[in-house]
Amino acid sequence: MFKSIGIIIFAALSVNFSTADYQYYVMQTTGHGRYMLTESNELIPVEFSANSNSGAVKSLEALNFGIIQRLALKYNGEGNKIFLRGKISSKEKWKPVALIMEGDRILPESYDRSNLENYYEFTLESWYIIVPFEEYIDQGPPDYEIAVHDNLTPDDFEVNIENIADIKLLQRR
Repeated sequence: MFKSIGIIIFAALSVNFSTADYQYYVMQTTGHGRYMLTESNELIPVEFSANSNSGAVKSLEALNFGIIQRLALKYNGEGNKIFLRGKISSKEKWKPVALIMEGDRILPESYDRSNLENYYEFTLESWYIIVPFEEYIDQGPPDYEIAVHDNLTPDDFEVNIENIADIKLLQRR
């Protein structure tokens, strides 16, 4: 009986735990912001693990918001232009949505089930963007324009990314 339950639980999860390329999605919420689309078309929340390639994490997080907004934002974006290469952990984890504080002390209620959200650790090896791609250029509410980029350039990042040896490695056609 227990073997059957284990198989059912594993089949319901159906996350690919091997190194692969995953579509990257971002949601503007008070909870998790990063999501991956698994091979079984499940959208799962992820956090980058401490074993991730720090250069890849920094360069992805430095990508201009207008690009993220157009390409990866779940409700506004296409969601099919930014891919993360790495491995999703098979273990579901939980963390508090918000820490409940009393002075400088974290209260135990912070870890009540009703205050927790699930996620999977993702070990990021690298990422890439499909070119050409589009970027929202904000001109003040409600106006914006869409700029088309044939290639990724240093100007597409909010901070200097000198540590990237070859920006061409971050793009695919």
